[in-house]
Amino acid sequence: MNWSKRGVAAALAAAMMIAVAPPAAVAQRDQDEESQLLVEEAKRALGKKDYGRAGGLLDKALRVSPRRIDLYILRASIHGIAGEHPAAVALLERARKLAPDNAGVLTALGIQLVQAGRAGEGVPLLEKMVTADPRRYDAQVVLGHQYARQAEWGASANAFDAYFAHRPKALAGEDVIHRRDHAGATLRSGDAKRAIALYQQVLAVDKQDEMARLGVAWSTAALSCKKAMPVLDGIADLEAKYAEVSLVRGRCALLLNRVDEALARAERYRKAMPDSVLGWALLGDVRIAQRNWKEAEVAFQRAAEKEPGDAVIAFKLARTERMLGKPAAAAERLRAAGPPRNFEDDWTLEYGEALLALKQAQPLRDHIAPWMKTHGGNATGEFLLGTALYYLGENAAAVPHLDRALSGGEPRAARVLVDALNTLAVAAVKKKDLDDALRLLHQAEAAGGGALTARNLGAVLVARGDTDRAISALKKGAEDAPTLHLLARAYHGDKKYDEARLTFTRSVKMYGKDARAVVVLRDLANSELAAGRGEEAVDALDQAIALAPGAQKKELEAIRLTTARLAATEAMRSGRFSIAVRILRGVEKSADGEALTHLRCDLALAATGAAQRELALEILRGLERAKAKCQFVAPADDLGVPILIAWNEGASLRRARKAMDRLEALRRRATGVAEPLVRQAAGDIALRAAAEAYAGGNTKAAASFLAMARVHDRRSPELAHNLAVISLASGKVQEAINVLSGLVGEVPEARINLGIAYEKDGEPLKALATWKAAAAAGARHGPLRDWIEAKERFWGSP
Repeated sequence: MNWSKRGVAAALAAAMMIAVAPPAAVAQRDQDEESQLLVEEAKRALGKKDYGRAGGLLDKALRVSPRRIDLYILRASIHGIAGEHPAAVALLERARKLAPDNAGVLTALGIQLVQAGRAGEGVPLLEKMVTADPRRYDAQVVLGHQYARQAEWGASANAFDAYFAHRPKALAGEDVIHRRDHAGATLRSGDAKRAIALYQQVLAVDKQDEMARLGVAWSTAALSCKKAMPVLDGIADLEAKYAEVSLVRGRCALLLNRVDEALARAERYRKAMPDSVLGWALLGDVRIAQRNWKEAEVAFQRAAEKEPGDAVIAFKLARTERMLGKPAAAAERLRAAGPPRNFEDDWTLEYGEALLALKQAQPLRDHIAPWMKTHGGNATGEFLLGTALYYLGENAAAVPHLDRALSGGEPRAARVLVDALNTLAVAAVKKKDLDDALRLLHQAEAAGGGALTARNLGAVLVARGDTDRAISALKKGAEDAPTLHLLARAYHGDKKYDEARLTFTRSVKMYGKDARAVVVLRDLANSELAAGRGEEAVDALDQAIALAPGAQKKELEAIRLTTARLAATEAMRSGRFSIAVRILRGVEKSADGEALTHLRCDLALAATGAAQRELALEILRGLERAKAKCQFVAPADDLGVPILIAWNEGASLRRARKAMDRLEALRRRATGVAEPLVRQAAGDIALRAAAEAYAGGNTKAAASFLAMARVHDRRSPELAHNLAVISLASGKVQEAINVLSGLVGEVPEARINLGIAYEKDGEPLKALATWKAAAAAGARHGPLRDWIEAKERFWGSP
């Protein structure tokens, strides 16, 4: 503090002159008069600041009246002015022996002990005096300055308050000596607003008082950096002399987020005060504001070198180390330094962050859990404790903490909360508690959800049979391959096969060469098969085999064979025999043993249906030579091959009768599934032969074969139609008309042939009407349009 001991001593001497009066009953009258004359002369010398003469006069007065206590006090004060504090103390000790309880002596002794550098003896004595009588302004002012020297700011401010409350008006001229320390103590004890008023009192006496100008700036900055900036501008002339101006301005600029200005002031202060820890600390804080953790670390390291025991510096350095990926060093530094005063909570959280970065879940829980008992609701603390519990597998206990952390504005809690809720949901599914799983997943969805939540929610909804809601849930998180896979399954379960195909395909593409794509391709194959897309199902399995590891290929090839046979069977049921042939031939090379036999049986049947006779006979004769049994239902397993051979051999008119005879022999042995196969084969041969005979003009042979076909399929409208055409060709017109009239609703060609029958029966108008009806119904026959136009020209429109 900038106060003069000599100035204070002089002020105290003046106070003594005011406060000390000679006691009337101490000495005899003659001695009293003589000593009083000496005292009056000494006071005049004091008024002229002739301290030497004043002291000599008082020494004479003491020799004349050695028991006058007031003389001891006044003489001691002059010793103090001269800096002769030991002499002042010795003199006052003599006075205390004469008057052990005299408050004036004890106060003066305490003051001189402090002035002599013996504060340990003087301060307790003065404190005792002001406790007994707070109006002891002389003791209060010395205590005020002494407390300020010891940085006991609150006590200092209180002592000065008492001094100014009780000092005599005659001492008002000395106020400026004490007011700066009074203002400084008031500022540092936390009352910046009052400090400004006190500094202003100093400036009222001396507008250029530098300490007061600085004090106003510091006080204003303590209240509001925004308001302080203009004040700091006003003391720019002092910045070169007092580097602290740069420091305070840099701190304020940083608080106002004027980072560039803060950096410039920090550098200026460091240049002026290179050994000051405050400059490096400010620079470190600026670098933190810039997110420049590396430079912040350098700055705080320099600060720590200068102040190794500063726990605040250690705390800030540890934080930069953690942000630079050095959590072990940060944790060790924080442990060694301990929590800084007024930063205990920050230290607790920072140490927790270091433990979290080290994934030391148990130490983190042990560290943060006791703190949270008195800091419940602190978002970062809730996050740290919740995360520690999550890492320890205590998910149910973690969820409330993480939920409060998220509600409190800690965004990092969302991911951990969602993961914990999903883990609990999976456990609930294993316990078959789908309702609880659904509740947990909805909570996870509200916390931010994500692909994992969407996938699990979709899975639970699928398990509950709620495929529509499952699809809706999965769509929200369909951003990764597993979720797309599950969404595709949901589409498949809902029989939305086209959507399923697109989604399976997206999942496969996203997986790329990942082996999990094999499972997706298998599911895609099943979905394609269910949709009636057998070829596409086999293609999907081809892709799966190409992608699968060697150990898995054999299993997939077996699945592909089964899928191909199922696809081929479905194709044959819908009359697409050529497609069935293509599917089966595509997988034939990968089959062997019994599987190859079964596949060739299917292939023979498909080739037969596709009229690929040579292929069918080649396969069938091979099966017959090997005495192979087709995987038809008994007894078709024994009769199937010979039936199919006969069927294929009878495909031409030349071999038709021989094939029919062979089929007739087989029919007598056929029962169950084999019997309709014989009938179908015989009917097909007879119809083909009839068509070939009719085309060759042999209506008799055509009629014979149609009659045979009729035996095997009495309900076929096409067969009845063909027999009626043979009857018409044979001249049985009325018989043909009767049959054809009943078939016009089932066979499109029946109207055309019925018109021909009417024409032959001599009813041209009926023929014309019938042909028009045939054209309107979409019947296709090249000459039909010409016939109608010819009839209309001759007969007109009916």
